[in-house]
Amino acid sequence: MDNQDNIKYNTKSTFHKLMVGLIITLAVLVIGGFVYIYIRSPKTSELGNSNYYNTVQVYEKSEEVIGLLENRDYATIREKYCNEEMATQMTDEALTEATDSLGDNNWGSRTEIESKEGYEVKESGEVYAITQYKVTYENIKITYTIMFDMDMKLAGLSMEPLK
Repeated sequence: MDNQDNIKYNTKSTFHKLMVGLIITLAVLVIGGFVYIYIRSPKTSELGNSNYYNTVQVYEKSEEVIGLLENRDYATIREKYCNEEMATQMTDEALTEATDSLGDNNWGSRTEIESKEGYEVKESGEVYAITQYKVTYENIKITYTIMFDMDMKLAGLSMEPLK
Protein backbone atom coordinates (compact mmCIF):
# COMPACT_ATOMS: atom_id res chain seq x y z
CA MET A 1 0.00 0.00 0.00
CA ASP A 2 1.59 3.23 -1.05
CA ASN A 3 1.21 6.64 0.59
CA GLN A 4 -1.66 7.81 -1.67
CA ASP A 5 -3.68 4.65 -0.99
CA ASN A 6 -3.06 5.14 2.74
CA ILE A 7 -4.38 8.74 2.57
CA LYS A 8 -7.50 7.60 0.66
CA TYR A 9 -8.11 4.84 3.22
CA ASN A 10 -7.73 7.24 6.18
CA THR A 11 -9.95 9.85 4.53
CA LYS A 12 -12.61 7.26 3.75
CA SER A 13 -12.42 5.87 7.28
CA THR A 14 -12.71 9.33 8.82
CA PHE A 15 -15.66 10.16 6.55
CA HIS A 16 -17.46 6.96 7.58
CA LYS A 17 -16.87 7.74 11.26
CA LEU A 18 -18.26 11.26 10.80
CA MET A 19 -21.33 9.95 8.96
CA VAL A 20 -22.01 7.32 11.63
CA GLY A 21 -21.65 9.96 14.35
CA LEU A 22 -23.99 12.31 12.48
CA ILE A 23 -26.60 9.61 11.96
CA ILE A 24 -26.47 8.57 15.62
CA THR A 25 -26.75 12.22 16.74
CA LEU A 26 -29.74 12.84 14.46
CA ALA A 27 -31.42 9.64 15.67
CA VAL A 28 -30.97 10.68 19.31
CA LEU A 29 -32.36 14.16 18.57
CA VAL A 30 -35.40 12.78 16.71
CA ILE A 31 -36.17 10.23 19.42
CA GLY A 32 -35.63 12.86 22.13
CA GLY A 33 -37.98 15.22 20.28
CA PHE A 34 -40.70 12.59 20.11
CA VAL A 35 -40.31 11.81 23.82
CA TYR A 36 -40.47 15.53 24.68
CA ILE A 37 -43.62 16.02 22.57
CA TYR A 38 -45.23 12.95 24.12
CA ILE A 39 -44.49 14.16 27.64
CA ARG A 40 -45.72 17.71 26.95
CA SER A 41 -48.88 16.74 25.05
CA PRO A 42 -52.15 16.50 26.95
CA LYS A 43 -53.29 13.04 28.00
CA THR A 44 -57.01 12.55 27.62
CA SER A 45 -59.18 9.83 29.13
CA GLU A 46 -62.87 9.30 29.75
CA LEU A 47 -64.21 11.23 32.73
CA GLY A 48 -65.83 8.06 34.07
CA ASN A 49 -62.35 6.55 34.52
CA SER A 50 -61.01 9.54 36.46
CA ASN A 51 -59.15 9.09 39.72
CA TYR A 52 -59.47 12.82 40.45
CA TYR A 53 -63.05 13.83 39.64
CA ASN A 54 -66.52 12.71 40.60
CA THR A 55 -68.28 12.36 37.25
CA VAL A 56 -71.74 13.18 38.61
CA GLN A 57 -70.46 16.33 40.33
CA VAL A 58 -68.69 17.53 37.16
CA TYR A 59 -71.84 17.08 35.06
CA GLU A 60 -74.02 18.75 37.71
CA LYS A 61 -71.73 21.79 37.91
CA SER A 62 -71.52 21.98 34.12
CA GLU A 63 -75.30 22.02 33.84
CA GLU A 64 -75.52 24.68 36.56
CA VAL A 65 -73.08 26.87 34.60
CA ILE A 66 -75.13 26.36 31.41
CA GLY A 67 -78.30 27.35 33.29
CA LEU A 68 -76.65 30.50 34.59
CA LEU A 69 -75.45 31.38 31.08
CA GLU A 70 -78.97 30.87 29.75
CA ASN A 71 -80.28 33.26 32.42
CA ARG A 72 -77.40 35.70 31.85
CA ASP A 73 -76.49 35.47 35.56
CA TYR A 74 -72.84 36.28 35.03
CA ALA A 75 -72.20 37.54 38.56
CA THR A 76 -73.08 34.15 40.06
CA ILE A 77 -70.83 32.38 37.57
CA ARG A 78 -67.90 34.60 38.60
CA GLU A 79 -68.55 34.44 42.34
CA LYS A 80 -69.51 30.80 42.74
CA TYR A 81 -67.77 28.91 39.93
CA CYS A 82 -64.70 30.71 38.60
CA ASN A 83 -61.12 30.37 39.71
CA GLU A 84 -59.28 33.68 40.20
CA GLU A 85 -57.92 33.89 36.67
CA MET A 86 -61.27 33.16 35.03
CA ALA A 87 -63.12 35.57 37.33
CA THR A 88 -61.00 38.46 36.06
CA GLN A 89 -61.52 37.44 32.42
CA MET A 90 -65.25 36.75 32.62
CA THR A 91 -66.55 40.27 32.89
CA ASP A 92 -70.18 41.03 32.08
CA GLU A 93 -68.98 42.68 28.88
CA ALA A 94 -66.94 39.64 27.79
CA LEU A 95 -69.78 37.22 28.50
CA THR A 96 -72.37 39.46 26.85
CA GLU A 97 -70.15 39.75 23.78
CA ALA A 98 -69.68 35.97 23.71
CA THR A 99 -73.41 35.23 23.92
CA ASP A 100 -74.25 37.99 21.44
CA SER A 101 -71.72 36.57 18.97
CA LEU A 102 -73.88 33.45 18.74
CA GLY A 103 -76.53 35.45 16.97
CA ASP A 104 -79.91 36.68 17.98
CA ASN A 105 -80.32 36.95 21.78
CA ASN A 106 -83.65 35.22 21.39
CA TRP A 107 -82.48 31.64 21.79
CA GLY A 108 -85.88 30.53 23.00
CA SER A 109 -86.37 27.86 25.62
CA ARG A 110 -84.10 24.88 25.91
CA THR A 111 -85.70 21.95 24.15
CA GLU A 112 -83.09 19.25 24.81
CA ILE A 113 -79.54 18.35 25.64
CA GLU A 114 -78.58 16.40 22.54
CA SER A 115 -75.40 14.99 24.00
CA LYS A 116 -72.86 15.40 26.75
CA GLU A 117 -69.36 14.04 26.98
CA GLY A 118 -66.76 14.26 29.70
CA TYR A 119 -62.99 13.92 29.71
CA GLU A 120 -60.10 14.14 32.08
CA VAL A 121 -57.12 15.95 30.60
CA LYS A 122 -53.61 15.95 32.07
CA GLU A 123 -51.44 18.74 30.72
CA SER A 124 -48.21 20.24 32.06
CA GLY A 125 -48.69 18.67 35.48
CA GLU A 126 -52.28 19.91 35.81
CA VAL A 127 -55.43 17.79 35.65
CA TYR A 128 -58.70 19.18 34.29
CA ALA A 129 -62.22 17.87 33.84
CA ILE A 130 -63.76 18.92 30.53
CA THR A 131 -67.37 18.50 29.50
CA GLN A 132 -68.92 19.18 26.15
CA TYR A 133 -72.65 19.70 25.80
CA LYS A 134 -74.67 20.03 22.62
CA VAL A 135 -77.83 21.89 23.59
CA THR A 136 -80.85 22.64 21.40
CA TYR A 137 -82.96 25.73 21.99
CA GLU A 138 -86.03 26.78 20.04
CA ASN A 139 -84.00 29.06 17.75
CA ILE A 140 -80.39 27.89 17.97
CA LYS A 141 -78.14 24.94 18.80
CA ILE A 142 -75.06 25.61 20.94
CA THR A 143 -72.02 23.56 21.87
CA TYR A 144 -70.68 24.38 25.34
CA THR A 145 -67.20 23.29 26.36
CA ILE A 146 -66.61 23.70 30.08
CA MET A 147 -63.34 23.03 31.93
CA PHE A 148 -62.86 22.66 35.69
CA ASP A 149 -59.61 22.62 37.65
CA MET A 150 -58.87 20.29 40.57
CA ASP A 151 -60.73 22.61 42.95
CA MET A 152 -63.84 22.26 40.73
CA LYS A 153 -63.54 25.90 39.73
CA LEU A 154 -64.23 27.03 36.19
CA ALA A 155 -60.92 27.15 34.32
CA GLY A 156 -62.24 27.45 30.78
CA LEU A 157 -65.47 28.06 28.88
CA SER A 158 -66.46 28.28 25.26
CA MET A 159 -69.76 28.51 23.42
CA GLU A 160 -70.25 28.11 19.72
CA PRO A 161 -73.20 27.54 17.43
CA LEU A 162 -73.72 23.90 16.55
CA LYS A 163 -73.58 23.29 12.84
